[in-house]
Amino acid sequence: MTPKMRNIIIIVVLGIIILVVLIIAIGSVIRSFKKTPDEQDAERVKKSIDKNNVTLKDADFVTMAGQLDSAFNDTFGTDEDAIYRVFGMLNTVDDLYSLINVFGKKPSDWREIILAPFAAKGDTDLGGWMTAELDEDEIAKVNGILSSKGIKYKF
Repeated sequence: MTPKMRNIIIIVVLGIIILVVLIIAIGSVIRSFKKTPDEQDAERVKKSIDKNNVTLKDADFVTMAGQLDSAFNDTFGTDEDAIYRVFGMLNTVDDLYSLINVFGKKPSDWREIILAPFAAKGDTDLGGWMTAELDEDEIAKVNGILSSKGIKYKF
């Protein structure tokens, strides 16, 4: 390999490294400005749960939150059908608020930082995961499931 060829390879590799760092940095800045409805209303959601209107057991919400976490982190992409099943089990807005509360905030993993730097992830709540993992049609389907149960909440 000639010195000129070696220098070209070094420049290309350094350019790629700088590009990746810039993409991650820009993604972080953009994510810091994104706020989901759940992030804006987290305290309101916690305070507004009417325990008399909750139809499921605490253990059910723990199981459902785990199912959502698994669906979002499925090895072969997001398991939308599992997400639809979970939301289909909710009966009231207070069930939904309880699920949001139990789901809490989940950290992203290294794949999300590298592969989707513009996604609304990081330590984010259910609404953030929904907007990062589902497209508009899939979110509309979840909202339709909620609406069919009389739950007036939109992701």
